[in-house]
Formats: sequence, C-alpha cells, structure tokens
Amino acid sequence: TDPKTEPEGQPETETVDFETDGKQYKVPKELEPYLLRDKDYRHKTMELAEERKSVEALKANYSAAYKVATELPQYAAAIQLVDAQLAQYQQVNMQQLKETDWVAYSNAQHEIRNLMDHKNALVGQFQNAAATLVNNEQAATQQALARSMPIVRKAIPNWGAETQQALAKYAQDNGYTPQELSRLVDARDVQILHKAYMYDKLQAKRPETAKVVANAPPVNKSTAPRSSANEVELKKAMARLQKT
Repeated sequence: TDPKTEPEGQPETETVDFETDGKQYKVPKELEPYLLRDKDYRHKTMELAEERKSVEALKANYSAAYKVATELPQYAAAIQLVDAQLAQYQQVNMQQLKETDWVAYSNAQHEIRNLMDHKNALVGQFQNAAATLVNNEQAATQQALARSMPIVRKAIPNWGAETQQALAKYAQDNGYTPQELSRLVDARDVQILHKAYMYDKLQAKRPETAKVVANAPPVNKSTAPRSSANEVELKKAMARLQKT
C-alpha cells in the first residue's frame, strides 16, 4: 500500500487563503479565526507603537516650547535692566563731561558701547527664542492635528474641505477668532462644534417646514365618502340587473 495515499473515506482538509505581510498562504479553515486574531493583535500593537511615538514627539515639542517660554521673560527683564542703565547716561551732559573730565567721558562712552552691544545680543537671543517657540508650537499643533483627524473623520460623515469651511464660518460667526480656530485641534472640540452647527442648521429649517405645511392646499374631505356612495349605487344597479 502506498503510504502517501490517504485512506478512503477520509475528508480532505478544507483550506482558505490567508494574507499576511503581503503574501498569500493556504491554511486550514479552522485555524483562520486564530490567525485573524493574531493579525489584528499585531496590527493594534503597531498602532499603539506609532501612537506612543506621536505622543512622545508631542510631549517633546511641548516641553521645548515650555522651556523657551520660561526663558523669554528672563531675556525681557535683562533687556529692561540694560535700558535702565543706558537711561542713566542720557541724563549726563556728555559735552560738558568731555570738556571737564576727559577720562570720565571716555569711560562713559566705553560703558555705553558695552551696554549697547549687550542689549543687541539680548535682543537677538530673545528673537531666536521667540522664533523657536513659534516653531515648537506649530509642530506640536500639527502633531496633535494628525492624531485627531482620524477620530474626526470616523465620527463626522463626509468630512472634507467643505465641512471644514462651514464649521470655520460657523465658529467665527459665534465669536471664535482665526487664532483660536488654528489651535482647535482636539477631536472632542471639533465634534462638539459640529454637533452645535448641525443643531442650529436644523433649527433654522423649522420655520421653512412650518411655512410649507401652512401653505399646503386643504384636503378634500368629500373624496372618501364618494367612493362609498359609488359602491352603494353599483350594488343597487347590480340588483336591478338581476331582477331584470
């Protein structure tokens, strides 16, 4: 007997096509649910890993922005201190000092130049820190928006440019500024705004519906009884026909 030949009467194992990592495999059908669960688990694990990366990057940008934001007041205070020192020299009559005490005049001029150089350096550092803060805030906003958009698209049907423009106009009509709208990146806030927009849109249509109903032609109540009267007359005619 050929050992490779299956015994008669033994059913063949039913197989199904299963795709993973871009490749097709034939697997026993009873294993398909387990393989699907494993595939789903690996997919969710990858999504969580990407989510963690996004959150870590978001935290890094916000931390950097916070650090720079705390440095800006320090630069501003240092600039104000230099301005106060320069203001003291403005009260001195430099021409008279030059004529009476050349050494003091020379020292004063040297100190003024040092203060001006120091102030310019502080102003440059302040501007660089401000630009860094703006860049970090924009990066954090873009990352938060990227995390929220999948949730928004899933929660709001037909989400697209037209819906965004309608929501933006509705928000501005209700007091939102463009700057506030640019920071509206939380999916929960967008969904609440959309619900308010749809509710007000529905309320605005109610007077039109009531007007259409009020202008509708009245129902002719005599139509229904006519049908019954016609049936009675028909029965009478049939009776007379039978008698004839």
